[in-house]
Amino acid sequence: RAAVIMAKAGAAVIRVFNYGSNSTVQLAGRVGNPKLRTLPAFLPDYSRVFCLQSRGWESGGVASISPNAGDVIYGSVAELTPKEKAALDQYEGSYREEKVTVVVGRPGDSQKRVEVIAYVAGSACERAFTEPLTTRPSEAYLTAIHVMLREHWPDDCDTIAIRGCQADGSIAEHDQWTHPGCSELGLGGLCVEMNAMRDEKETMPTIIPSFRRALDTIGITSAKDVAGLLTRADNGTAADKLEKSCRAQGLGAGTITALRQLHLHKLFVYGTLLTGECNHHVMTGARLVNPSAATAQTDFVMLHDRSLPYPYALEHKVMVEREEVMPTRLVGEVYAVSDDHLQRYGLGGCSIDDLEGFPDLYNRIPITLDGGGAALLYVLADAEIIQEGVENSEGNFLEVFRGDWRTHRVQQTTAQVE
Repeated sequence: RAAVIMAKAGAAVIRVFNYGSNSTVQLAGRVGNPKLRTLPAFLPDYSRVFCLQSRGWESGGVASISPNAGDVIYGSVAELTPKEKAALDQYEGSYREEKVTVVVGRPGDSQKRVEVIAYVAGSACERAFTEPLTTRPSEAYLTAIHVMLREHWPDDCDTIAIRGCQADGSIAEHDQWTHPGCSELGLGGLCVEMNAMRDEKETMPTIIPSFRRALDTIGITSAKDVAGLLTRADNGTAADKLEKSCRAQGLGAGTITALRQLHLHKLFVYGTLLTGECNHHVMTGARLVNPSAATAQTDFVMLHDRSLPYPYALEHKVMVEREEVMPTRLVGEVYAVSDDHLQRYGLGGCSIDDLEGFPDLYNRIPITLDGGGAALLYVLADAEIIQEGVENSEGNFLEVFRGDWRTHRVQQTTAQVE
């Protein structure tokens, strides 16, 4: 497919290799072509390095390339008209053009070697191909590279090496950056992710200051604050306030819609939402963060009505009348989920709130995870919902030992077989 597209005849096109912040979304906005498409491509025997200092990208360094035998830079190729190329040139003021040969297409697909233009920082000299590293790239800029990479190279974007070109032309690696998840991003990185989700894209990175001001106006200073706003009981009013604040800063409509699609919440699951359990399909679209997690709190109770395929979890303080029920931690998994998935709809057929019967049957409460970090957890809203069943169950209600539903199920299945 790539070879066919790259070989097409017709109007003159200029092929440009994108390896930095120019994702398809960003590039389309910069050249004024919302229908622009890019193709996966990689540049062998070069390394992505960082240099210069960009005021727009929060005064951090930006990407360039430098020859480096045996290394590879993953990116994409765009075919631009001369007018589109001229528009892109306006964003590449400190860069020169170099012709390089890239391989278009992923391994296993039809591939073709193509000569393209790559923007390279600085002027070439005898000793160094590009400028040296002076300033670490900002989180917002690294997030933009991550967005670009995962369009075509999702398996090769987890870690971005922060390298610099030395005066003698050699390349040194100074650090590595891993995307922390949207819920842990600063507002600059969150703005990049938000814009990637918008139907009507804004031009990056010029909207970052406006986005920051819009959130600061209503007291939001982090992605966690945004997540908290979206899960407030009055989230409709709070969301409207944020949308109005964004519009006041000149941002187009759709900010809240885009934010609701990001994985801003961490959710701890312990029962049938676990991998391999009967309701796990409801988690489709969520990202598994920790497959072996536990709560830091040890004041929960997990009970199982043997006539049902799922457990009940509740806070021990609501079971004080049953002294034989011992408080415990809960064992499960942690997922990153979007607000839409949590409260509105999911790829698995319903929202997680709908499955859990929130807020009538289950409450959503904030918890601390063993090892650090926070998450949301569903617990039974009122012990009276099962109190009568527990008291009259004649042994049908079992305590789930150590809050571990999977181990409990295996033990129950083994007991039935025996």
